[in-house]
Amino acid sequence: MTSSAAIGLPQQVRCAICKEDNATLLFRPPRACGPIVRCRRCGLVYVNPRESNPWLAQRPSPERNVVLDWQGECFQRYLAEAEWKEQNFRATWQRLVGLGLVPWRGTVRVLDFGCGPGLFLRLASEQGAEAHGIEPDTSAARYAQQVLGQVVFNGMLHDAEFPDGYFDAVVSFQVFEHLPDPASELGEIARVLHPAGLLAIDVPNVDNLACRVLRGYHRHFATPQHLWFYSPATMRRLLEHAGFEIVAIDFPTRHLSLEHVCRHHAAMYNQRVAHLMVSILSHLGLLKTSVAINLRDVMCVYARKPAS
Repeated sequence: MTSSAAIGLPQQVRCAICKEDNATLLFRPPRACGPIVRCRRCGLVYVNPRESNPWLAQRPSPERNVVLDWQGECFQRYLAEAEWKEQNFRATWQRLVGLGLVPWRGTVRVLDFGCGPGLFLRLASEQGAEAHGIEPDTSAARYAQQVLGQVVFNGMLHDAEFPDGYFDAVVSFQVFEHLPDPASELGEIARVLHPAGLLAIDVPNVDNLACRVLRGYHRHFATPQHLWFYSPATMRRLLEHAGFEIVAIDFPTRHLSLEHVCRHHAAMYNQRVAHLMVSILSHLGLLKTSVAINLRDVMCVYARKPAS
């Protein structure tokens, strides 16, 4: 029998936390990959049923590279924001140190789960850490390896075969909203973390005023590759269900260029207005100006693997 995934039909999905198939419809965003529902039992918001996108495959593939477009405009925009992304990554690193969760006895081993082109890896390496990355996308992994000189496994975490308890800390930036099976990945992360090791997960937060007002038109729901939409409560449940202890939940202030705000954020709502803003800012020489933004639409959850 041919599966719905094989022929590209929408797939019915159970809740990633409680595994129930008992959800209520919230809305049908015009650009999502399916209807947005909320689990009646635990409150997790997710896409169900969802379309079968090639790039969601569990292993690297040429099709996934095409959809992510790491080699094209998307990749160039990401690298153009490197200065501000590194500033945001540096704040996360300092937060880890401030919480006392990075052990400074000897060399610290850090894993960036879904490291992209390796900007956080470079920062961690500069801080003296033994940094490793996991990145399924071949183009991004190659950039991190060949251009930045970082240690990156091109594939999924379970294929990397790291020893149990190998890492002191695992970080993940804007990845868990994309994963087909986040609970399974958390299980593998828990395995490779040392007892008392730290996990820091940065994801979109849908429990904010803008999401409640804009609903399906908010940019979180207008991104076809977003499959799960977390709140502090549901991230806590997901992590505790995987055996982690929550240490802190932050809503970090992010530094972005005005160009990024226009092209990536404003353009999702009105292309004409976004293009006009870009034109005006370019004329004024302000496109690369950095702005600090905190709409509580992004959260970073810090958790610890139990010591025993």
